[in-house]
Amino acid sequence: MNPQFWHNRWSSGNIGFHNSSVNELLIRYFHDLNLKEGSTIFVPLCGKTLDIGWLIDGGYKVVGVELNESAVKELFKSLKTGPKVENVPFFTLYSAKDIDIFVGDIFKLNSTILHNITGAIDGIYDRAALVALPKYMRGQYTSLLVEISNNAPQLLNICQYNQNLMQGPPFCVNKDELKKHYKGFYKLKCLHRKSIDKFEIEVEELVYFLDTTIKQRAYLILKEKQEALSHTELVNLYVEKYPNFDKNYKDTKKKPKAKISGTIDSVLRDGGHKKIKIDKSTTPHRYYIDKQTI
Repeated sequence: MNPQFWHNRWSSGNIGFHNSSVNELLIRYFHDLNLKEGSTIFVPLCGKTLDIGWLIDGGYKVVGVELNESAVKELFKSLKTGPKVENVPFFTLYSAKDIDIFVGDIFKLNSTILHNITGAIDGIYDRAALVALPKYMRGQYTSLLVEISNNAPQLLNICQYNQNLMQGPPFCVNKDELKKHYKGFYKLKCLHRKSIDKFEIEVEELVYFLDTTIKQRAYLILKEKQEALSHTELVNLYVEKYPNFDKNYKDTKKKPKAKISGTIDSVLRDGGHKKIKIDKSTTPHRYYIDKQTI
């Protein structure tokens, strides 16, 4: 999709995708991400959304990307905040307390640029960014999110309809396509599905929670450490890296850490993750990644 398409939409005021209030679905479902205050939320193709102000007011830090600079200027005006503006590789960066917005082409963003400037991403809020892109760009986009966020959990807002009846954007994205893009990286859970009357045809709005699987998190830890780890070492790093890991274990008789220890053992035993190997020649056994599979 030609970037000029979006610049023309902003310059002409044809921005029906912009909500004049905070997204009610964000308010209702954001805490499913289970992120502590101070966490960093990545908002792709953010425009001038009022959702950013809601996130900041809730105690979160926001990192966004937006192609159109006038939209970013209006965003900071609505936040009543004067940004610091500087040039960084491939982007113009607008920054203020608890917010950094990269102005430019999202596909030029990478984990090195992002982490050197803003640090790690703890969660992703995708409100209609995925559906703003045509099909041929969505695979590249979803791969980018996985790479720059290290599989951070996502709250994803999409729409579904008969694509033959309406020309996007927004484009139709169904569950099968989500599975295709995110298989092996996330578990998909539909939190909301409801018809909306914003368009002339029948359109459903959906909200998905994309949660990283335990075995994929274990793989990311091993990949980051680039060394073999014992079970105890892996569990300790898991607890450190994912402090909210115990949300599903609080009502069990076992202590959460003991429960996650057993879960990691069960999901990785005997080839549970195709890229994680187990060295059984040592005591204790050690998990590692075959470099040829990374």
